[in-house]
Amino acid sequence: MSTGKKTKKTPSPFVQKIKGFFNNWIVKNLLIAIAIVLVLILSVNIFLTTYTRHGEKVRVPDFFSLSIPAAEKAARDAGMEIVITDSVYNKRLAPGSVFSQVPPAGSFVKKGRHISVVINSFVPRKVKMPNLVDLSLRQAMTNLNSKGLQVGKLIYKNSSEGTNLVLEQRYRGRKVQPGQQVESGATIDLVLGLKSDETNTHVPNVAGKTVREATNTILDYSLNVRARFDKEVRTYEDSLRAVVYRQSPSASSLPILRGQEVTLYLRPAETEEE
Repeated sequence: MSTGKKTKKTPSPFVQKIKGFFNNWIVKNLLIAIAIVLVLILSVNIFLTTYTRHGEKVRVPDFFSLSIPAAEKAARDAGMEIVITDSVYNKRLAPGSVFSQVPPAGSFVKKGRHISVVINSFVPRKVKMPNLVDLSLRQAMTNLNSKGLQVGKLIYKNSSEGTNLVLEQRYRGRKVQPGQQVESGATIDLVLGLKSDETNTHVPNVAGKTVREATNTILDYSLNVRARFDKEVRTYEDSLRAVVYRQSPSASSLPILRGQEVTLYLRPAETEEE
């Protein structure tokens, strides 16, 4: 006769061995240690990713000609901050507005990056000419930009010292010494080295870029620039916002000699075709 009580089922030997294994204090401690290590690794990874903003990059806005309040707002909106490092004088640009920036517009940087800006002074001033000799073209461009000066014509000269190495710096057609006073915003021509087996480059595509963006890109390819504005570009402010709609020669991967000139045709951005 059934008593109504269920007989307790005895676990199989295999199950008993598994339970015994996990009930062992050494195994328990080992599993706890592994769990702690995993949690620590995960926490450190999350912290480092958050702290360094790993892989999170944003495009640097173009602050050129913006007032400082407007530039600060644009920087905040982009997740970065501007720092005023110097001032120059450009009679065609509004006093107190941004003249140049480092890194340049269009660059990609991590969020929170400080962008150095040079503002337009309220009164005329002069700056000391930096020493660009023995710097690369790219370094010279950055150095001039930070001083509120501009790259003018690239003049290539056969040299075994290295292609795009600055051999001489010129102001108004004459050699200018480091430390010499020059007008802020001045254009500096560069005499650059050219090795016999590195005479060629190619023409980049700068369609849709502003004259400043296009000029920086073309100079970076060891080419000179001539800008031609359509008649709709009436003021200096218009020229700042105008964009390239045609270039000659056109973009090509075919070789072209360094130092050749690229003509840019620009018109107001609002008339740019879709």
